[in-house]
Amino acid sequence: INHLPNRVEVMKHHYENRWNQILNILQEDGKTAFQISQIIYGKALPLERKMSVFLQTITNLIYLHSIDKVVMKQQDGIHYYYAGLENL
Repeated sequence: INHLPNRVEVMKHHYENRWNQILNILQEDGKTAFQISQIIYGKALPLERKMSVFLQTITNLIYLHSIDKVVMKQQDGIHYYYAGLENL
């Protein structure tokens, strides 16, 4: 990879923006990972792309949960995500 330090900074900025986007989405109320992925990426995607962005969203939610920025609650077998208490 050419200019690795620059690429690392670009990727860091991208993920910080995505995490903030997810936290902003969760300010209103709880949502599923699928609902969050549709808000961010849209609904009119090919199936392969829907799966890819859904998995990216889950990965981001797991990370945000690990640093206590997101709370996950299960209701009727469905996982809902909420902004963590410090984000409310």
